[in-house]
Amino acid sequence: MSVIGFVLSVNFFTSTVGVAHTLYVSLSGSDEPPYSDWDSAATSIQSAIDAAMEGDEIQVADGLYALSSPIILHKSVWLRSANGADECILDGGGMSGYFSISSRAIVDGLTMKNGAGVCLDVSDATLRQCVIDYLDSANAWSGAEFNSCIISNAHTISCGNVVFSNTVIGGEAAMPPYVVMNSTGGSNTLKDCRLINVYLDGVEPQPNRAWRLEQCEIVGLVMVGPTHLSGQMTGPGQLWLNETIVTDAAITNLNVLDSHNAQFWNCWFEMNMGSAPYLRLTAGAEGSYSNTLHNCVLKNVEIGFSSSPFPVSTHLWHLDGCEIVESVTVGPIGLSGQITGPGYLWLNETIVTNMSVTNLNAVNVYGAQFWNCRFEMEMGPEPYLKLRSGGEGVFSNTLHNCLLRNVEIGFNLFPFPVPTQPWHLDQCEILESVKVGPACISGQMTGPGYLWLYETIVTNAAMTNLNAVNAYGAQFWNCRFEMEMGPSPYLKLVSGGEGPYSNVLHHCRLKNVEIDFNVFPFPMPTLPWHLEQCEIAGQVQAGEILLSGFLSGGGLLQLNKTSLRGVTVSNLHDLICFDASISNSIVCDSPGRGIQLSGSSLLTHSRIVGNSGGGVFCDGGGIVRNCLILSNHANSGGGVLLDHGLVESCTIADNSATEGGGVLSVSGGEVINSIVWNNQAPSGSNWWESGSSAVWSYNCMAPGNPGMNNLAADPQFEPGTYRLEASSPCIDAGLNQGWMTEAKDLDDRARVVNGQVDLGAYEYIFSTSDYDGDGLSNEQEVNQYGTDAYRRDTDADGMSDSIEITAGCNPSDENSFFGLVSQSNAVDHAVSENGFVLSWYSAHSKTYQLSRADNLANGFTAVIAQGIPATPPLNVYTDTTAQAEAQYFYRVSVEVP
Repeated sequence: MSVIGFVLSVNFFTSTVGVAHTLYVSLSGSDEPPYSDWDSAATSIQSAIDAAMEGDEIQVADGLYALSSPIILHKSVWLRSANGADECILDGGGMSGYFSISSRAIVDGLTMKNGAGVCLDVSDATLRQCVIDYLDSANAWSGAEFNSCIISNAHTISCGNVVFSNTVIGGEAAMPPYVVMNSTGGSNTLKDCRLINVYLDGVEPQPNRAWRLEQCEIVGLVMVGPTHLSGQMTGPGQLWLNETIVTDAAITNLNVLDSHNAQFWNCWFEMNMGSAPYLRLTAGAEGSYSNTLHNCVLKNVEIGFSSSPFPVSTHLWHLDGCEIVESVTVGPIGLSGQITGPGYLWLNETIVTNMSVTNLNAVNVYGAQFWNCRFEMEMGPEPYLKLRSGGEGVFSNTLHNCLLRNVEIGFNLFPFPVPTQPWHLDQCEILESVKVGPACISGQMTGPGYLWLYETIVTNAAMTNLNAVNAYGAQFWNCRFEMEMGPSPYLKLVSGGEGPYSNVLHHCRLKNVEIDFNVFPFPMPTLPWHLEQCEIAGQVQAGEILLSGFLSGGGLLQLNKTSLRGVTVSNLHDLICFDASISNSIVCDSPGRGIQLSGSSLLTHSRIVGNSGGGVFCDGGGIVRNCLILSNHANSGGGVLLDHGLVESCTIADNSATEGGGVLSVSGGEVINSIVWNNQAPSGSNWWESGSSAVWSYNCMAPGNPGMNNLAADPQFEPGTYRLEASSPCIDAGLNQGWMTEAKDLDDRARVVNGQVDLGAYEYIFSTSDYDGDGLSNEQEVNQYGTDAYRRDTDADGMSDSIEITAGCNPSDENSFFGLVSQSNAVDHAVSENGFVLSWYSAHSKTYQLSRADNLANGFTAVIAQGIPATPPLNVYTDTTAQAEAQYFYRVSVEVP
């Protein structure tokens, strides 16, 4: 059996005595020792090696050297080809056996191929510009160096402390086959090498093995097993790591870096050129793999993005103290660790756990989940770390038990509508400041920081112990606001801006809350809040704002320079006002006092009904005007408890108390132009004084009062209402006041009719009169048409009520009116059909006349058509007599029988 091999045990040259000689090998030589020229050249390489001395040079002529026995090089000689590896080929013939080469030398410019078994064995030797092709396996031991070589289609190379420089390793063929390089211990170095379909340490893992790749290019696929890897690697190929530890590496422009249980320490990942904009870090297999990056820098990288079909739980990445530069995109994987900026992080259906994210420019999120994370901006190009969301579909992002400090959520990023940007914050803590832009949020948020909301929709949220919630055009649905503990006793809801912002709370609960309480210097009209079906628990204070809605609950509401308009307040324990303004509101069913007024507070055009602690308490001041105070009960002052203050033009009826069923004066005040009637109390059924006397004038109450122009007669209310009958003595019995000129009564009609104000909250309407001069009597307007008897144009559409009724329009609907609504040139090509097409709203059973003028000063003298029947809802008519290029004015009229 033949054994074919090339044994090259190569050592560094040692110092020798004597002169180096050159020996020659040629297939055409005469094979005459000492092989000193080409003519006498040895015909076999082994013969020249045997004849050579230490330090000699052996030159090999061009040719194909078919080996019949191993080559053993055991001397420090220089074995080189005459014209390079392409011309000098050593062929093992593919026979069973190996190239056994065990000598110390320099081998330069040879091609070695077609061997079996351990074909190449190298130690303390240098191979330069050699081609190693189709060898079964090779051993490279300590001190071996491959320089400017090509190693392709070799099955396995075992390496220990070996250096490869400027070497191409691997084959162009699709793997397998590929070159397997196993480390047998120590550190192996590849400098400026090109790797094509190579497997490092993938077959027989050994302890203490390491690979250093310095400025190496990866082409095709390089797979690395459980070893240590370092250096600088570039693409455009793919790198696969399996339980690899990578340290101090720079990895750039790879197509893919696929990792399974890998660790990276102090590495740099970057894509700065290539077929794709990102270097991809991917993971996934049938089992669960965790990859860790420690103190790494990532620039234009994708992590786990559309890599494999494995579930998210099998794709785990831990980024410990990593910096993101420019952009990093993360796909449907598990992510954890500590990340810092100043770049952008993009997350697509990612699960993020126990992660700290600081100083990033933005985190852009699509359907992600965050658990026990920290988001923070300590320093950076902007004061806030941005959490953004959006996409073509509906993406929901969830933060569980997270901490947010100086963060913006969904703030002015994408043009997508708000419903595509939902965020759920579950048990999250806000430190310093968090801003939310046009987005949807929900969840549980706690303080002690500030939350800023800009055109945000908030649903099913609990906000506790925040310093403040600053809202600009926000909507809250089914939310809870509460201060249990914190830097102040109240959670502040504040609003403001350069324009009018309206904030709405629907079905929310407020406990220990301040609403716009002395926060911004903006004028009141820019700070509106609407509270719809909201519950007041504990204590709620409102500042200098505009408040509307429906409030209930057993708490206390305190108004401080607040404007309350169109509010229903039910079941509150107390409503206390300081310099506040309340209008067009209802305060009812309170277990305590309905409303308490202090300072310059004004209560007007409101109904105070069914409160168990009395209706109104004027505590040292306050004005009650044009109000109905009805069916309240208290120990003292069932309707009004007057401690200074002013009650005017009110109806106070059916209240009850121990003393002062209607009004109890304890320290003076004034009651004027009011009806105090049918109240009940053992002491003073309608009125009573227990301290300083009040001023009573122009009132209707019994028993009579010695004040000026008071009546003790029955006011004669309409049945079932507190409006006046036509025979009431209270009609025209009051004293006109300056505020009444443009004022309305409780029915929002003129406060003064017939020149003299009526007593009580309602002005009597004389049925035959026409208060607004629109041609309809008051009785017609109120009882027949339902229009406003005090306004000529109830719906403010520019046409009086009577004209609209005549034309068959709805005088209470601004979109229903009579008049031309459009005109255009006729499009029919027939000459007779040319002209103007006119249209107007029409009503059943009406007929119309159409007139035309060419000069308004001359009037509408040309009648185009008469008796035009209605074709509801729209009539269309073509004026065929109109001349081309002429200008006309048209008028449509209703024909009245």
